[in-house]
Amino acid sequence: MQSQLEQAIQTGEPTILVPTHVERNIPLWSWGTETETILAIAILIRSCALLIQALAPLIKKQA
Repeated sequence: MQSQLEQAIQTGEPTILVPTHVERNIPLWSWGTETETILAIAILIRSCALLIQALAPLIKKQA
């Protein structure tokens, strides 16, 4: 706790001490199976295609 107090910046406002070291308790994010990854990429590509299709008339109208 002493090292945390030494790192605190003294201002006129209340001091909130945040630990400098926090152990990671969240498991690493995994990509999942190959099928899930391919499906996610396909959905992303389809979403981009629909966005382009929806925005194309607006862009043409401005030009």
